[in-house]
Amino acid sequence: MPDGFISVTDDTGTLSIAVPDGWTADTTPRPYGFFDDSLGAEYPTIKATAHADDPDGQSSSLFLQTVPAADPEREGLYGDYGVDCPEMNLRTSEYARDPFGGQLSDSGACGGNVARHTIVAAFSDESAPEGTSTIIVDFQATSDADDQLFDAIADSFEVAGPAPDDSSTPQGVANNLPPAMPTDPDAVFGVWTYEWFWNVPQLGTEPVRGSGCGASEQIGPQIPDGLWAGYLSYDPDTDAFSVDLLCIFYGDTADAVRAEGTANIVHDEPDYLIVSNSDGRREVANNTQVALGSGLTSDDNCAVGSAVVVPEGESHLTSFGESLQPDLQAWIRIDGGAVTWFVYGCDLATVGPGG
Repeated sequence: MPDGFISVTDDTGTLSIAVPDGWTADTTPRPYGFFDDSLGAEYPTIKATAHADDPDGQSSSLFLQTVPAADPEREGLYGDYGVDCPEMNLRTSEYARDPFGGQLSDSGACGGNVARHTIVAAFSDESAPEGTSTIIVDFQATSDADDQLFDAIADSFEVAGPAPDDSSTPQGVANNLPPAMPTDPDAVFGVWTYEWFWNVPQLGTEPVRGSGCGASEQIGPQIPDGLWAGYLSYDPDTDAFSVDLLCIFYGDTADAVRAEGTANIVHDEPDYLIVSNSDGRREVANNTQVALGSGLTSDDNCAVGSAVVVPEGESHLTSFGESLQPDLQAWIRIDGGAVTWFVYGCDLATVGPGG
């Protein structure tokens, strides 16, 4: 990592890049090109700015995004952005940094910028992870000093590694998971890092909330570490859980699943579509440190707010009572091959993000 930079990873765990220390980064998925939502979908994105409080947007900035398919017409938006600025002196050259190849566009002063540099690249071999055919890096400098940062930035972006050959391993499980364990016995709610129960983002390459669900049968008999949606039951004789994974679709993918009409939908909300296409269960070891529950707020949101913790002198929970609801969807944190915590929402048979 170059001096004066920090590494930033997007919310899906797909992209990472070096960002100048002190810049403000937004790592949430965005529509194509940040400004163009005509595709009706959102993609892994990092947007960083030197001055987050700049009301006119005249701050040096960095934009990194990957989209599923190369599209020369839309890629034409990058570099000149259609701005009538003859003095910008646009120059193009080949961009090559293993395993990426593409085009680098450089331009001079225009629209308040001292310089602008844009990379539109793709994997130069067949190792591209699913959904990452095109990678865009756009850097705008409003000062000569900031312009000197671009080379370090251009050499730093990375995309999650290629899909593994072993089909039993899920693709692209993110490394930006919530904590696996409470950091302190008095801070058990710290493992839940989302505002509401249904705010878990996509954490893998499958277009579902959480780390995935094995919709294409890419998860074998052992569920890898991650945050998974599922039905959870417990066998005290073996001190192990049985997990039935669920797919929670959102956005355009949820619309497509509805339209297809073949999925077993067990809960239908626009951005929280729960599908159970199999009753296959996988055994997972028990190392539960906290069992969390939720309740409705005054404005009908579902907030995590109750906890069952490990009794003094014991290593993990083995008695769950009403904190375990086998017929309701839970978010299940698995780490080291064992369940370390789980959380239930409000009764999703009747209450969801749509009320």
